[in-house]
Amino acid sequence: MYEHARAVPEVKADRAVAPFASDATASADEYQSIVPFESELFQEPNPYQVDTSLEELLSPKSLAALPPDLVREPGAAIEGWPYSIDTAPFDEEAVDDLATRVAAAKEARRIARERKAMQERERKAAEAKRLAEQKRKEEEAKRLAEEKRKEEEAAAQRIAEQQRKAEELKKKAEAQRLEALRRKELAEAKPQAQPKPVEKAPEVVKKPVTKQPEVAQKPAPAEQKQVAMAPQPKPATKKPSAAYARPGGRLETDPTVLANPKAAKALEQFKHFALEWLAKNNRSYVKGTREHVKVTQEGNLYVAQYMQSEPSSLETLVKPSEYEHTPFIGVMRYEEKLFRSEGSTAEAAKSGTFQEVDSTRITEIFRYAKNKWQY
Repeated sequence: MYEHARAVPEVKADRAVAPFASDATASADEYQSIVPFESELFQEPNPYQVDTSLEELLSPKSLAALPPDLVREPGAAIEGWPYSIDTAPFDEEAVDDLATRVAAAKEARRIARERKAMQERERKAAEAKRLAEQKRKEEEAKRLAEEKRKEEEAAAQRIAEQQRKAEELKKKAEAQRLEALRRKELAEAKPQAQPKPVEKAPEVVKKPVTKQPEVAQKPAPAEQKQVAMAPQPKPATKKPSAAYARPGGRLETDPTVLANPKAAKALEQFKHFALEWLAKNNRSYVKGTREHVKVTQEGNLYVAQYMQSEPSSLETLVKPSEYEHTPFIGVMRYEEKLFRSEGSTAEAAKSGTFQEVDSTRITEIFRYAKNKWQY
């Protein structure tokens, strides 16, 4: 080293290598480190050249990267190396130019970072917008599907309600038809239901009474008792053929018929069948039932009414039949009552006190076939 080289500010190897390095990843601090402070600048240019070796300018890593045949003379160009090494002291213009380039590079990197950040924000915003739109479309599709499902359910309910009403009308029409058919058959069967033995029974009772005075004149008292008791069993032998126990009385099955176990079983089944029949009537009256009162308007009044078959008035009778496929015939008798209530409004008529206004005695005939009772 020359003597005047001591006045030159000491420059570290990494600070001298940075401007000539081709590494694009160098940070801004490394670029800034090569800019000398104002106190380190020369007040006057040094007319003397400074001979500095490569070992002082380059770092050990940079020296190791040099070709082995590199000429290491101060100030000489290096063969195969794209840069030349200037060992002259720094000049202010070069430093300013370098600082300007470093600042421009930093600004370019800042702008690039901002542009990249803005692009990233725009990408995220677009992605969020896309996801929001996709979610909105999914919710819209779900809402439309839910509305469609509700419309289908409402349509199905309407169809079911129409079918139910049609079924109710059909049942009512069928009930009316059956009621008319029962009444018609009952009207046709009434002349046959009046058995002749009922008419003959009084005759059998009267004959012994008329003959008793004639018999009493001739025989002894013991013989008179025998003659008086002789005709009494005759009416009893004719009772099993009678359909009713007595005219105008309650229906009762002949005890001799119940001696047959099948007849007793048929009578027990017929009693349950009769109660179920009355319950069915109470559910299907066209003029109204106890659960579904029928309200009509008559002038300024509302009239609520319903019909009811009274189970307490039920009478049953079972008798043998002449046909094998229907071994028994069943007869039931009950009262059909009409109840009525009036009011200024429909609700008042419904909640009013119902009074019996009409009562009809109904008699129906059934047949026992295939171990069950049928109309």
